Parts: sequence; structure tokens; C-alpha cells
Amino acid sequence: MAFVIPALIAFVVIDGDGDEAVPAMRHGDYWLPLLAADPEREGQMREHAKRLATQLGQPVLVLRFAGREQIGVIEP
Repeated sequence: MAFVIPALIAFVVIDGDGDEAVPAMRHGDYWLPLLAADPEREGQMREHAKRLATQLGQPVLVLRFAGREQIGVIEP
């Protein structure tokens, strides 16, 4: 059975101007945004978010975006 993403969990930081952003973490040669689509990944990302909050000295918001709307397809 295929895994379909019903919702996303985003870990969000807010800068001094009030702008929100999804931070990323380095994983080997790649940068991965702190996003999760399942409880296991959420737990892994939450650990990174805790370290980030400590490094920044400010909270990291945990937001759930529910619902799904396909707005396009990018073909090769």
C-alpha cells in the first residue's frame, strides 16, 4: 500500500522582523527542511528543533498543516 501524505508538520522559526521560515538541517550532502509527514519523522525532527531552539535562544513553533489540495504536476 502506498504512503499518501495527508498532512505536514512544520517546525518554524520567527526572525526579528516577525517573518516565519522553515529551517533546514544538514544530512550528508543534502539539506533537509524540518518537515514531517509521519509520527516517526516528526519525532526525529523534533529532536533537531529542540537543539535549534537552544542554539537560537528562542522558541521553534510546531505547526500542523492539514488537508490536501493538488495544485499542479511537474512532468519530466
